[in-house]
Amino acid sequence: LPDVYRDYKVVTLEGETAYYGMPWVNGYMGLLYNKTLVAEKLGADYVMPRTTNELLKMADDIKTATNNKIAPFIFSASANYWIQMFQTWWAQYDGIEGYDVFWSGVIDDTYSSEIFNNNNNGGKKSTYVGRYESLKVIESLIGYKNRDNYHSAGVQYIYSEAQKAFLQGAGMIMPNGDWFDMEMSKMGAVNPNNYEITFLKTPVVSNIVNRCSGVKDDVALAFVVQCVDEGKDYQTTKTAYESAKVNFTAQSQVELSEKDYNIIKEARGIMYRLEGHDAYVPEYATGKEVAKDFLRFLSTDIAIEQFMRSTKGCVTAYQYDAENSDVWSEISTMQKDHIKYYYSGVQIPVFTSYKLSYFGGLVPLTKTASLDYAFVSQNAADRSSPEDIIEREYAYYSTDNEANFKLLLSRAGINA
Repeated sequence: LPDVYRDYKVVTLEGETAYYGMPWVNGYMGLLYNKTLVAEKLGADYVMPRTTNELLKMADDIKTATNNKIAPFIFSASANYWIQMFQTWWAQYDGIEGYDVFWSGVIDDTYSSEIFNNNNNGGKKSTYVGRYESLKVIESLIGYKNRDNYHSAGVQYIYSEAQKAFLQGAGMIMPNGDWFDMEMSKMGAVNPNNYEITFLKTPVVSNIVNRCSGVKDDVALAFVVQCVDEGKDYQTTKTAYESAKVNFTAQSQVELSEKDYNIIKEARGIMYRLEGHDAYVPEYATGKEVAKDFLRFLSTDIAIEQFMRSTKGCVTAYQYDAENSDVWSEISTMQKDHIKYYYSGVQIPVFTSYKLSYFGGLVPLTKTASLDYAFVSQNAADRSSPEDIIEREYAYYSTDNEANFKLLLSRAGINA
């Protein structure tokens, strides 16, 4: 198993027993795009976005190239799939260490509701601001003021209708998961133009330059991301950066630090895996040993290959040389790309493995039921800005003598 699973346990309220979950599938989520239409409308040599600012520019390029006939983004608001992109860009900005701080609830060795104080524009004490920065990215892409960026009818569709419309070319980019192939096949969805659909490697949140000491503009950031994609180590990237820095703003025309390189490299590798698809053996089960044997079997090459074949390329959480397997030639480009990103990437920690989530009930956004609707709702009263969303979270957990935060801790069995 990857390291992210090795401590995948939740301690009981008594603090003596540990429950271990065995992930039986590793659902990957990200941004799908129509590779065929990109080549046709934007050119075969179009450079796919490496940063979120470049992703926003791509949206403009799509509208220009298609005379607004193809939407840059298409999605079902009821599916609420942008919440996974929210977590991905949040973890990119704060880093895995900062993401862990939120779910552990601890700042400076103390449980604190300040984990929700993520808006650095409000004059309040700020901790990690990745949640706020991520929300700003999503608003810039699909906020109501930018509603020409998304398929207006699509947001009203149920998820299956939106996916079928995407498959037929109504939109260029869609947040979705690695089950897309299998789901569309089971629905009998038609791909009349044989469009090739695949995953875009998640662009790096552009405002991560605020965490960097020397990489201070999007051109410089994209350059480092490109070096990371090409497998260049720090020293090689540093040398290349020195030759290219004439193209950067004055602030970025400095020597690339190893710290900046590592921040950007980690962010580029971060990916989201679906929560909650885990197997447990109840204490009262009569066939514990058989159940354990089956879970062990799921980790074998035979089982993994059969699982991939049955699901049209989805993978389990175990390490596996998929590229050299018999099933590799049978799966789509989408699955091949996602598998490459999965095995070379950095997985976001499983938040349900934290006591505040598993027992306490903490979720990514407590006071925003649907992130998608918060940004695209036609009714202005139902829409929210990134500031609104963050301030609601902070107010809910920090007011009334922190009663709601204390309840969270109490449910998790934490005496603080």
